[in-house]
Amino acid sequence: MIPLAILGKHLFIVETASLTSISRDFSYSIASHARTGRTPGKQFVGVNDITVDLPGIIYPGKFGLSNFIDSINSEAVKGIPKLLITNHKGVGRVWGYWFIQQCKETATEFDTFNACRKIEFSIRLTFYGQKYSGNTEDFSLSEILSIYTEGSVIGDLF
Repeated sequence: MIPLAILGKHLFIVETASLTSISRDFSYSIASHARTGRTPGKQFVGVNDITVDLPGIIYPGKFGLSNFIDSINSEAVKGIPKLLITNHKGVGRVWGYWFIQQCKETATEFDTFNACRKIEFSIRLTFYGQKYSGNTEDFSLSEILSIYTEGSVIGDLF
């Protein structure tokens, strides 16, 4: 199965965690300058942080891994940017390196043994840059190619 996204070594597929959407947020700094007898003047100051939100859903015991967000969170606390690759438009795209800024998890639909049957999550990323010279534990290029052509790495994760 071809993943919708890869973040570091985390695959977003039905067997791990399914994404429901991918959204990007771009914002820019615009300074306002008071002018006598006129509306304030505006001036472009620069680009603010670019963020990506990855919301999704897991159905423990059916689809997805109940500890997936715990695994993402354990990577976030290391403070190392992760390579983001998506396939959401039918074409693989390398988005560069991103910090995991926030993880949210909501467990619902508990059974008689108090085990949740549905986990909704959201992961917010903040752009680091196109390159990272530090040491990452991300997939190598050959591993990524095998994921998208043969799916061989996926079997090694379970």
